[in-house]
Amino acid sequence: MTGRHHVTRTRTKVGLLITGLLAGSVAAVTLAASGQTGSTVQGNQTCSFAIADGVVSPLACVAAPTTAPPTTEPPTATGPSATATTPTVTSSGTELPPYWPDASNTGYPAGTVLHSCPSTVTAGGLYNACKFSGGVIVKANNVVITNSLITGQVIAGDGAETGLSISDTTIDCGCLSTSTQTPPAVAFSNFVLKRDNIMHSGHGVQINDNATVEDSYIHDLGANNSAHKDAIISNGGGHATIRHNNLECAATGCSAAIGLFGDFGQINGWTIDHNLLNTTGSYCLYGGDATAKAYNTAINIVVTDNHFGTKDYAKCGQYGPVAYFDYNAGNVWSGNVWDGGTLAGKAVSP
Repeated sequence: MTGRHHVTRTRTKVGLLITGLLAGSVAAVTLAASGQTGSTVQGNQTCSFAIADGVVSPLACVAAPTTAPPTTEPPTATGPSATATTPTVTSSGTELPPYWPDASNTGYPAGTVLHSCPSTVTAGGLYNACKFSGGVIVKANNVVITNSLITGQVIAGDGAETGLSISDTTIDCGCLSTSTQTPPAVAFSNFVLKRDNIMHSGHGVQINDNATVEDSYIHDLGANNSAHKDAIISNGGGHATIRHNNLECAATGCSAAIGLFGDFGQINGWTIDHNLLNTTGSYCLYGGDATAKAYNTAINIVVTDNHFGTKDYAKCGQYGPVAYFDYNAGNVWSGNVWDGGTLAGKAVSP
């Protein structure tokens, strides 16, 4: 019956076991002999009962006291996020990690058990926890590589292949520059790199068209010869996003952390956002407008909220932070600051 309590009784030698149905909830309570009282918790209420002549009657229900759940102190943060825990939010609303990428938060995770995978990839799909000895040549669409080690170059197809994604992977190229060649660790078009640790190459990443590099660490480029080197380079092209990376070119012959040069095509459609730049080269950023180049008018170059470091030179590069950036059609320069040194946090102008 709705709104009433249905109670059944079972007598034993030690007392009476009462099983009750209260407001749709089942309760079990053991009461002593006739003339005694008892109580039980029903949901968020404590309800009392009386027994007389073998008949159980409910008395009243009151709300049970509310007890706050115990609190536990969060563990002490370790690693790169220990000094900054609030994500950076870009002007477009994208949240970025509150630390710069380095060897502790990029590359394949410690403890990953790797297995051998073929260097020439001819089928799309997921390649997880692979060891690619000798590099990777992509000959298929939609190749996804994650939690892996690549010892050699990554050649992202001939431009016809699309959908290459490499994340949480160490690319230890072992392809240092020579007096005549500067091989990149990753090239050339239609790829996305995220949280990758890229090292020991001539250039870090060379981009022709349609590429994204995010949350990655590019460093230890070489060798120490006169061949020009850059952490990220393009000799023409674009439609590229370079966001929240730690980019350094610190070797003899380095030109820049990011070098955009209109040698073989116009520099067009680059977003360079929230990066940390350092170099032993002339400038940390070349903006694509060098008059000596065949294509010397870069357009749609958006450079925002980058940190120009002072690790190698007080001016970021030997001669300054940026060269050959002009306010051509679609070009934006905003929020770029010095990182470290006496000018830390101050605006950097092109």
